[in-house]
Amino acid sequence: MKAIIGEYSCSVYPTDEDIQTECKIGQGADTCIFITMSGNGWECVRLHWQQNLQLTARADAGDMMSQKRGCDRVNNFHPLGMEVGTEVDIP
Repeated sequence: MKAIIGEYSCSVYPTDEDIQTECKIGQGADTCIFITMSGNGWECVRLHWQQNLQLTARADAGDMMSQKRGCDRVNNFHPLGMEVGTEVDIP
């Protein structure tokens, strides 16, 4: 899983393997609410604050089947202090 550090957010790009093992795509309520598909492929918007709030509100309202709130890898990743534009691997 890779992350690109932005000025006010962080873009996270899971691999196809991560999508199955971490995001649990297609596994109902156990699927992460933050996984999206962008023009660049799969993207986790957990660290995009505005999209995070919108998806959390939809999940809380029962408007989506997915209910998982991120994974340990992304939830424990702290990009503060990293240089903007840097691409890093999320351990």
